Amino acid sequence: EKDISIQDMVALEKDFTAVMNVKQGENIDISLSCDEPHVYFTISPSIGSDMEHRFWKGPATFTGDLKITVFTAEDIIDGSFKLDVKRL
Repeated sequence: EKDISIQDMVALEKDFTAVMNVKQGENIDISLSCDEPHVYFTISPSIGSDMEHRFWKGPATFTGDLKITVFTAEDIIDGSFKLDVKRL
């Protein structure tokens, strides 16, 4: 699919991981929406940055499975989030 939206929960003791297959050079746009300020995602293998993100946009540097892991850096009350992934 070209566009995917995932809604789920995240907590300190449990991360959420989504896996998508990408092709080298394919442009990807990932955004994370959450009311809590300390919820982020990482991308592995790295495609340009090893940092934690709320938004990321750029080309895939390889062909294969891309892992997007959503996690929280603090105790939170409501860890509901929405992860939007678009292939451009």
